[in-house]
Amino acid sequence: MKYVNPWPLLRAGKAEQEKGLQIVRRWYAQKPSPSHAMELGVAFLWLGRYAEAWEHFRSVILMDPLCGDGDYGMAGAAKWCLDKPQEAVIEWKAGLEAKYARAAGLNVQMPLLLFFAAVL
Repeated sequence: MKYVNPWPLLRAGKAEQEKGLQIVRRWYAQKPSPSHAMELGVAFLWLGRYAEAWEHFRSVILMDPLCGDGDYGMAGAAKWCLDKPQEAVIEWKAGLEAKYARAAGLNVQMPLLLFFAAVL
């Protein structure tokens, strides 16, 4: 099967966006790796489908024992985009307790998101 990069499709018109989303969904269904999980959630966010993005990231958090703070960060970003900043902060606070943190385990992403929310 020939590789098709979904991102030019996701950045194009409505019909192409759906094709791109189908590709990303199929990849995640075939191999639900952390990389594919993140890509699908980011695609939902890119398309402005914030409720679907939150549901997706929340399911990753609940089902994947290896989920990291990035999943909580993205779940919170989806809530923020849904104009639910208090719920976003809840996600980001929960991310402080994530078993795995990005930036070589320094756990800086969640405190920065919480700082951002406090400033705004």
